[in-house]
Amino acid sequence: MLKTQLEDAKLGKLSPKQVSAIALALQSGISENPYTAIHILGITNAIQFESLVAKFLDGPSDPMLARIALKVLVSHWGFGSKYRQEIEQFAIGKSWDEDSDARLMAISCAGELARVTHDVELIKLCLSIFENEEELPGVRDQAYFSIARTAGKSWLEIPPASRRMNYEKDVDAGLIEWARRQAQSAESAA
Repeated sequence: MLKTQLEDAKLGKLSPKQVSAIALALQSGISENPYTAIHILGITNAIQFESLVAKFLDGPSDPMLARIALKVLVSHWGFGSKYRQEIEQFAIGKSWDEDSDARLMAISCAGELARVTHDVELIKLCLSIFENEEELPGVRDQAYFSIARTAGKSWLEIPPASRRMNYEKDVDAGLIEWARRQAQSAESAA
């Protein structure tokens, strides 16, 4: 049922009453698929349920729920500045996020937020993740994408996320230098 409602939500065919019923089921813990329910709340712009969605950031029971909650709060609803601390904490990594599900979303959100706010601390965080060769390749890739987005690149100007990057061929050294200059200028100003 929720999958059908998700498709209806994408087409703008869900009524406010249906959205409220989905939120109530999610809040009561009886939702058949909490991930899809949160996704529906996000795409229907049901910001009145912000506190309900934000609760899923706190629990380690399912990192994918934290991931979709972060995506909804930041990407769908534009609350990146309000959840900046959570973005940073998830980007650094949570011990319970073993597959980096929420972490990857947080690194993406960090780049998008820094793109708008020019938050140098988030740029530095993405740079440190990218430069750490001990990080998983997918995590480093996402950090690079975030640096590129922060520097003003469109999604079409960066390597596709569907394949692993070749760090010798795909990395624009100018972008990394730009990020290093941002980090250094922030340290000089401090």
